Amino acid sequence: MTEILSGEVSEEYTVRPTEIFKDDTVKVIISRVIKVDLEKKLIYLENNKGIIYDIVVFAQGAKTDFFGSKNIEDNCLQFKDYQDTAKLRRTIIEKLKTHNSFSIAVIGGGPTGTELAFVVRELLLREKENFPRADVKKGVEITICQGADTLCKGMDPYLIKKAHEEADNLNIKVALNHNVMDIKDNEMHFKEGGNEKADIIVWAAGVTPNVIEFEPKVDLEKNSIPVSPTLQLINHRDAFAIGDCN
Repeated sequence: MTEILSGEVSEEYTVRPTEIFKDDTVKVIISRVIKVDLEKKLIYLENNKGIIYDIVVFAQGAKTDFFGSKNIEDNCLQFKDYQDTAKLRRTIIEKLKTHNSFSIAVIGGGPTGTELAFVVRELLLREKENFPRADVKKGVEITICQGADTLCKGMDPYLIKKAHEEADNLNIKVALNHNVMDIKDNEMHFKEGGNEKADIIVWAAGVTPNVIEFEPKVDLEKNSIPVSPTLQLINHRDAFAIGDCN
């Protein structure tokens, strides 16, 4: 997604999911899973049909986590899928057409939010020739609002150090210990007190797994499916969970 946002990769070179499964030995069913019976090995679909399996792999992914705030969800852009990426790119380009200077805030300074901020600056630099009046290095202010005391919290110290150095090189402001609790009228309100406005606000503060109902019940951990080191569900050797859902 970052390559599409920056313009490094053109849309025409992206792969559509419908193009992947052309082998007639693979059957694709478009439906929503209502429940999975792990004992009977039966998947219940919303169209009242069921699928019996020998082995099942859960990879239902995750959705953006707004921590229960409807204001935040309604008042910022996301960076989760292709549609989000295309919308963010259009928004930035449109702003470049009409403003010589403006501000962009990326909420969330984990690996995703940090990389996103860097790629936004790359996009601006790539578009510099198309919008010569805009000062894309200093006139467009980019800020990462990070709730922790460092970017990329929990990663290798070397990577954390390089992330901060790159932010400095790209003239990206890093606001540490800034937890956004609400957004109204392009204004971010922080848990620690105070507020700050931005013309474009992008939410990259985490995801929460899409939940599937299990029978018997599985004790989820913050909506994540607990698994063994082999990615198998506890007590269910024929069921696996991969990706953002575990």
